[in-house]
Amino acid sequence: MPGRSSRPSARSWTAAWSGRTALYARARHHIPATKALYTCYLAFFGADGALWLSSLTVGGPLQSAFWGAALLTDACSALAMLSPNRRVPLNPSHLADRFQIFVLIVLGESVARLISAAAQRPWSVPLAVVLAAAVITLAALWRAWLTAADHGTLDGPGAIAAFTAANLPIVAGAAAASAGLHVAILAAHSGGTISAGPRAALYGGVSVYLLASAALPTPAMTRQIRACRVATSMAAMGLVFMGAVVMPVFLVPALTGVLITGLAAEARLRRPS
Repeated sequence: MPGRSSRPSARSWTAAWSGRTALYARARHHIPATKALYTCYLAFFGADGALWLSSLTVGGPLQSAFWGAALLTDACSALAMLSPNRRVPLNPSHLADRFQIFVLIVLGESVARLISAAAQRPWSVPLAVVLAAAVITLAALWRAWLTAADHGTLDGPGAIAAFTAANLPIVAGAAAASAGLHVAILAAHSGGTISAGPRAALYGGVSVYLLASAALPTPAMTRQIRACRVATSMAAMGLVFMGAVVMPVFLVPALTGVLITGLAAEARLRRPS
């Protein structure tokens, strides 16, 4: 039953949210340097939590509206916390590691979602091809982040803000691509094409991911390498239009080929003369 299955996850989320809020309240009390920042955290977490909990009492479009308001609150909180009077000393290496784990979690959850989608269809060669290409695509996206991120460049508030801002569309792009790959796997067995929305999520998500990773502040990304990554992003976006007539069994591997070719070209540019 949908009602019964949602209760455990709602209780788990409430427990996690309560624990996180309590930890920030405790840190605010015991570490004076964090008082302004954690006061802001607690205010936005309170509003955010109230919106998510309120969404459990409604359904349909109104529930989606609550979710959108909660996500907007999260986005506003991230901007509000950049105020200079709320800054506390940062550990750039730790910040980069946290974002690395965050991106890895999103990609790992995507792999689990794809395998779950494949299990919903009878096994076939097209399904196996699309699933293999999807997993390789996610691995290529992970490689793209690793070759672009560099915690050594986070030496000031401006670089830290740019790094944080670039990682938000990276995560959003990965999540959108995962949703599109999920639909492509479900459609692979039937042999049909996928609609415009999932195509835009898949290829547009990959394109946004690559563009945002090209904007990461790092000396490892030279002008030539950034240009190469932008070209790879544009090639991925171009596949949105081909998807109207090309089946996923051909189009998803095409995306994988675009990513591998782009990363190989970047690796060649990194080699010493």
